[in-house]
Amino acid sequence: MFLFSPSEKKKWAPALLLLLVLAGCGIRGRHVRSAPPPVPPGATVEPAEPIDPGVPAPHIPAESARVAVPGHATPPALPRQPNPVRVIPAAPEDPATLFREHVYQSPGRQKLPYRLLEPWNFEPDKDYPLVIFLHGSRARGSDNRRHLNGSSEPGVSLWTSNDVQREYPSFVLAPQSRTEWVNSWALVERPAHRKEPLELVLELVESLKQKYNIDPRRIYITGVSMGGFGVWSAITRHPTYFAGAVAVCGGGSPRLVQPNPTPVWAFHGAKDRVVSPRRSREMVAAVRRVGGEPRYTEYKDVRHDSWKRAFSEPELVPWLFARRLW
Repeated sequence: MFLFSPSEKKKWAPALLLLLVLAGCGIRGRHVRSAPPPVPPGATVEPAEPIDPGVPAPHIPAESARVAVPGHATPPALPRQPNPVRVIPAAPEDPATLFREHVYQSPGRQKLPYRLLEPWNFEPDKDYPLVIFLHGSRARGSDNRRHLNGSSEPGVSLWTSNDVQREYPSFVLAPQSRTEWVNSWALVERPAHRKEPLELVLELVESLKQKYNIDPRRIYITGVSMGGFGVWSAITRHPTYFAGAVAVCGGGSPRLVQPNPTPVWAFHGAKDRVVSPRRSREMVAAVRRVGGEPRYTEYKDVRHDSWKRAFSEPELVPWLFARRLW
């Protein structure tokens, strides 16, 4: 205890009073925390809970860490909010990545590039349908890629989609032609080295049937624009070969339609100025005249790109896969 004379008390009293006030305010105004314990040698600092390696590590305060000391139990962790879940959208797949790339060479040494998709969960002892897709004129070439995009994309995407392959596992064949699919409406016998691309497609299908378990009762042919003409030519030349057909904005020769025609669903845009809807109407009428029951859908305000609507029809897929030859 300090002793002051009366004169010294009078001299130092204001200063002592000020010190006492400041000390009291500091104690009441601060929340005093104890410092985290020092980390002993050989110890490691672990985060309060595992951090997802896919998420950037958050800042962890000293209070939310626990010190692991060899030979001692680890203290319980303070609660911390769980890491947020990041949802990463799947990137759109290029149709070209779904198909295996091949080139068919005919006995006459003609070449036909094509892509082939095998069914999901392929089982060697099971037979599967085959869907053929014929492209339009702008996809002509030999790069084995262009015929999967553009006007072909809606059809290719439909037959190879997760939903369709899950419900109707099937082979999907997409050949590519340098020229038009046919040179004449009627089937004309030609030299082996000068066959039309459409006939090369049929040769290719026969060779694939020898290699894969393709069900001959369920071979389907589909196509758009020039490919729609190819579809009509295929089913008028070979009416009992295909179980079903989808012809989009195409046409053919009505006089060549034969009895017992292939079941077909035709689509066209009423405002099509590239291929007149009259071409589809005439073919549908010819099929009906010989006793067939074709389906026909004409879109009132659609131009040539009727494939966008056609391959979005909800009944199209189940209708096609329900067709079989016997």
